[in-house]
Amino acid sequence: MDSNIVQDPAEARYWFDSHCHLDPITCQDVAQFAKENSVLGMVVVGTDAQSSRSVIEVANRVSHSVPGVVALSSIGVHPHEAADPQKGDLALLETVVATRPKGLVGLGECGLDYYYEFSPRLVQIESFAKQIEIAKKYDLTLVIHTRDAWDDAFSVLDEAGWPDRVVFHCFVGGIAEARRVLDKGSYISISGIVTFKNSAEVKEVAAFVPTERILIETDSPYLTPVPHRGKPNTPGYVSFVGNEVAKLRNCDTSHLQRAIWENTLRAFNA
Repeated sequence: MDSNIVQDPAEARYWFDSHCHLDPITCQDVAQFAKENSVLGMVVVGTDAQSSRSVIEVANRVSHSVPGVVALSSIGVHPHEAADPQKGDLALLETVVATRPKGLVGLGECGLDYYYEFSPRLVQIESFAKQIEIAKKYDLTLVIHTRDAWDDAFSVLDEAGWPDRVVFHCFVGGIAEARRVLDKGSYISISGIVTFKNSAEVKEVAAFVPTERILIETDSPYLTPVPHRGKPNTPGYVSFVGNEVAKLRNCDTSHLQRAIWENTLRAFNA
C-alpha cells in the first residue's frame, strides 16, 4: 500500500470497514460521511460477475475523490448468484481478475448459504471451489460467506486447499467454528450483528478472537448496527461495531482501532 495514502497505523485513530457494498451513484457521499466519522479505510465488495468491473471502478473512484480515504476492492460470485448464467459466470469473473486491476485485493464474497439456498447446493459448492482456485492462482485474499453450511464449507476448503489469506466475513458461527477458522490462520470479521440484543454467540466470538485475527465490517447497506436499526447501513457506522467489540473485549478503543487497521491491511496483503 502507498504509504502516502495510508497513515502509519501506530499513529492512526481511524476505523477500517473490511466489507461493504457501495452504490456507484452515492459512493462519494458515503465515503465522505465515513471520513467525517473516523472511517478512512474500506473494502468494497462485489457479489456477481456482471458487476465486478463496476465494483473495482467504484473503489478506485472513492480513493481518488475523497482525500484520505483508502478504498480497496474484492469481487466474486455470492452463493445466491451461483446458478445464474450471467451473474454466476466464473469465466467472466476470472477475465476481470486476470487484468490485475488496481486496488483489487480479494476474491469474493463467495461461499455457501444453506439458509436461503437460492442456488442448489451442488452448484454453490462447484462455484465456491472454482473461486478458491482463482484466489490461489492470482494470490488474492479469499472472502467467504458461510451460513448454515460450516461442515461443507470446511470440506470444500480442505479439498481445494486453503489460500494463504482467508477472511470469514460477517461471522455468524460459534466458538467451535471460530476455532476451526483460527486453526487455519484465517481472519474473522464481526458485523453489526454484534450490537443486536439476541446475538450471544457473535458477542462471545467477538470477545474470543485473538487481537491479531479480528476485523470489523458493516456489510452495508445491510445489518445496520444499533442504534441506527431501520436505516440503510453505511461504512460511517462501523464505529458502532468497533465500539461494541472493544466493550466486549474490555479493551481501549484506540488500541482496537490500531489493531484492526493493521489486521485489515495484512489480511488483504495491502
